[in-house]
Amino acid sequence: MHFVVGNSQEIDSLKVIWASGKGQVLRNFKVNQAIIVSEKMAIYSSSFLSVSSQTTFAPPLFISSQRISFRHKETPFFDYYVRRLQPQKYS
Repeated sequence: MHFVVGNSQEIDSLKVIWASGKGQVLRNFKVNQAIIVSEKMAIYSSSFLSVSSQTTFAPPLFISSQRISFRHKETPFFDYYVRRLQPQKYS
Protein backbone atom coordinates (compact mmCIF):
# COMPACT_ATOMS: atom_id res chain seq x y z
CA MET A 1 0.00 0.00 0.00
CA HIS A 2 1.11 3.53 -0.62
CA PHE A 3 0.32 6.40 1.74
CA VAL A 4 0.61 10.05 0.79
CA VAL A 5 1.74 12.10 3.76
CA GLY A 6 2.31 15.48 2.14
CA ASN A 7 5.39 17.37 3.36
CA SER A 8 5.87 15.26 6.48
CA GLN A 9 9.31 13.76 7.01
CA GLU A 10 8.33 11.26 9.70
CA ILE A 11 5.31 9.12 10.57
CA ASP A 12 4.50 9.11 14.28
CA SER A 13 2.47 5.87 14.18
CA LEU A 14 0.81 3.40 11.86
CA LYS A 15 -1.83 1.07 13.28
CA VAL A 16 -2.45 -2.20 11.40
CA ILE A 17 -5.44 -4.36 12.32
CA TRP A 18 -5.62 -7.74 10.62
CA ALA A 19 -8.84 -9.60 9.80
CA SER A 20 -7.97 -12.23 12.42
CA GLY A 21 -8.23 -9.60 15.17
CA LYS A 22 -4.48 -9.31 15.64
CA GLY A 23 -2.92 -5.90 15.44
CA GLN A 24 0.34 -4.02 15.62
CA VAL A 25 1.46 -0.41 15.91
CA LEU A 26 4.57 0.85 14.14
CA ARG A 27 6.00 4.06 15.59
CA ASN A 28 8.37 6.82 14.49
CA PHE A 29 9.65 5.89 11.07
CA LYS A 30 10.85 7.98 8.16
CA VAL A 31 8.85 8.51 4.97
CA ASN A 32 9.90 7.27 1.48
CA GLN A 33 10.77 3.76 2.53
CA ALA A 34 9.30 0.31 2.22
CA ILE A 35 8.09 -1.28 5.43
CA ILE A 36 7.20 -4.95 5.61
CA VAL A 37 4.26 -5.70 7.87
CA SER A 38 3.52 -9.31 8.77
CA GLU A 39 0.57 -10.79 10.61
CA LYS A 40 2.98 -13.24 12.24
CA MET A 41 4.49 -10.34 14.19
CA ALA A 42 1.07 -9.02 15.31
CA ILE A 43 -0.50 -9.71 18.72
CA TYR A 44 -4.03 -10.08 20.04
CA SER A 45 -5.15 -7.08 22.06
CA SER A 46 -8.53 -5.58 22.88
CA SER A 47 -7.06 -2.11 22.33
CA PHE A 48 -6.83 -2.80 18.60
CA LEU A 49 -10.55 -3.45 18.40
CA SER A 50 -11.65 -0.37 20.35
CA VAL A 51 -12.29 2.83 18.45
CA SER A 52 -11.90 6.25 20.01
CA SER A 53 -14.61 8.89 19.63
CA GLN A 54 -12.21 11.05 17.60
CA THR A 55 -11.57 8.40 14.98
CA THR A 56 -13.09 9.15 11.58
CA PHE A 57 -13.53 6.57 8.88
CA ALA A 58 -13.82 6.98 5.14
CA PRO A 59 -17.10 5.78 3.65
CA PRO A 60 -16.95 2.14 2.53
CA LEU A 61 -16.03 1.41 -1.07
CA PHE A 62 -18.46 -1.51 -1.34
CA ILE A 63 -21.71 -2.40 0.33
CA SER A 64 -22.70 -5.82 1.57
CA SER A 65 -24.38 -7.95 -1.08
CA GLN A 66 -27.02 -8.94 1.49
CA ARG A 67 -28.68 -5.55 0.96
CA ILE A 68 -29.26 -6.22 -2.72
CA SER A 69 -32.42 -8.20 -3.37
CA PHE A 70 -31.40 -9.57 -6.76
CA ARG A 71 -31.08 -13.21 -7.66
CA HIS A 72 -29.88 -14.24 -11.10
CA LYS A 73 -32.12 -16.70 -12.93
CA GLU A 74 -30.65 -18.44 -15.94
CA THR A 75 -32.84 -18.51 -19.03
CA PRO A 76 -32.73 -21.95 -20.63
CA PHE A 77 -31.47 -21.45 -24.16
CA PHE A 78 -29.96 -23.92 -26.56
CA ASP A 79 -28.20 -21.84 -29.21
CA TYR A 80 -27.29 -24.77 -31.43
CA TYR A 81 -30.83 -24.82 -32.84
CA VAL A 82 -30.43 -21.19 -33.95
CA ARG A 83 -26.83 -21.35 -35.20
CA ARG A 84 -26.28 -24.78 -36.70
CA LEU A 85 -22.86 -23.89 -38.17
CA GLN A 86 -21.16 -23.09 -34.87
CA PRO A 87 -18.58 -25.70 -33.93
CA GLN A 88 -19.83 -26.26 -30.37
CA LYS A 89 -22.52 -25.30 -27.89
CA TYR A 90 -21.82 -21.89 -26.30
CA SER A 91 -24.84 -21.47 -24.07
